Amino acid sequence: MHFTISKLEQIREDLLSELKGGADRSLIRRKLEIENAIKILTACMEFKTAGKITTTKIPDPQNYTPSSEFRLIEDQETDSRDNWIEVVDELGEEIRPLPRSVIISVR
Repeated sequence: MHFTISKLEQIREDLLSELKGGADRSLIRRKLEIENAIKILTACMEFKTAGKITTTKIPDPQNYTPSSEFRLIEDQETDSRDNWIEVVDELGEEIRPLPRSVIISVR
């Protein structure tokens, strides 16, 4: 992934040079796309997701209420919801993905 990231960084630098030279402002959109790709690939490297990955998009909620939200739950290998626990991140915060968030899964 280092190779791909370095190539994207090079393309970004070329776009920045063109923008500074007064090139078409539509290049800003391309620059932002490149920066997003770099962020995603860097995160994949950080979390060691070099293997096969799949993505899942969180849907829009079925009920639009102010207190409705998505939660990530571990089922503890049981169908009894009383035993399910809410998953927390490394800071101890509950993981509450927003609608249209994307989950990257490593297989």
